[in-house]
Amino acid sequence: MNKQVLVFKICNDEFGLDIDNITQIITPVESTFIPDAPDYMEGVINFLDSVYVLINVRKKFGFPDKEQDEATRIVIVEKDKVKAGLIVDEAYNIISIDTIEGKPASSEIREKYGANVKSVIEKNNKEILLLDLDRFFQI
Repeated sequence: MNKQVLVFKICNDEFGLDIDNITQIITPVESTFIPDAPDYMEGVINFLDSVYVLINVRKKFGFPDKEQDEATRIVIVEKDKVKAGLIVDEAYNIISIDTIEGKPASSEIREKYGANVKSVIEKNNKEILLLDLDRFFQI
């Protein structure tokens, strides 16, 4: 089955996210702090008259935070009843993939990202890790 996915980068790894869950991609904006939230929840934003929680994907995966720069993007996603803005290092391409080509994540990837990676696709001699939003949103 063919799908279109947004390719984004966290550290040196490339991830894919089904565009059916993406509302928009925006540059970083000011957010409102959430007291007592996990450290990877950067706050909330009001976007298109809805409230979205901002999730720093680097922090969620246990990587050190980095200063936001010109490449940093917020990927606005909606999955079931969850509305979130995913802060990523860079979002730069939409590609078409065949989900049948996906292979299970290696033990190294599972160790690094837990169950957040649904499968791995080889595209243009690169591995793209397909993000499982259902698992990613579990706190």
